[in-house]
Amino acid sequence: MSAREAGAPSSSSAAARRRCDCCATHAADPPFIQDVSKPLLEIHCFGKLHLRVGGAYFPFPWKKTAEILAYLVCALGRPVSKPHLAEAIWPAAEQQQAMDCLYKACRHLKNTPFSSIISSSSGEMRLSLDGIRCDIVDFRDLYADRQDMSRCEAAVELYHGSLFADDVYEWSREWEAYYDVRYLELLTLLAARYSEAGNQAKAAYYRSRLDAHAMTGR
Repeated sequence: MSAREAGAPSSSSAAARRRCDCCATHAADPPFIQDVSKPLLEIHCFGKLHLRVGGAYFPFPWKKTAEILAYLVCALGRPVSKPHLAEAIWPAAEQQQAMDCLYKACRHLKNTPFSSIISSSSGEMRLSLDGIRCDIVDFRDLYADRQDMSRCEAAVELYHGSLFADDVYEWSREWEAYYDVRYLELLTLLAARYSEAGNQAKAAYYRSRLDAHAMTGR
């Protein structure tokens, strides 16, 4: 009887399992305690991907399932084809292996509160933005009205570091640059406007944040 007939994993299947790591877990997280008086679902993308349910931190134990959620958030409510999503999340896997990993991760996703905002058809997945709070959605709304100083300030206060800065997502680099550029634009704008208005303390504050970002990316 060969090793394969005996049930021993081949090198190719072992490699596939390494690539299909949807069950890999994060480090231990704070306990999940729901506060129903606060917004039901929150997704924070600046800095570390951070999820909250009822105001309490939600420990998302499966890394790849959290990454799927992150990708769908960046799509801002637009549908994403499943083959495209699988390729983005598992770029080193063959197409069928990546699709198998996606289906397995989606089964995990169904066991979380966030399944209620994700719709899945035969060929697409989509995250609904209705009824959730998300920092990148709020940032975009505030940035769009950047003639208003208070909205500019509110936007920069949402920024707690580059997009998914504590995670390594190959597909997110373009989005990371997109938000970084707009954050720096707002800081520059605020520093200039406060300087023109004679409020040098505020101008210096926003210039210091520009300097800090240049050194740390935050």
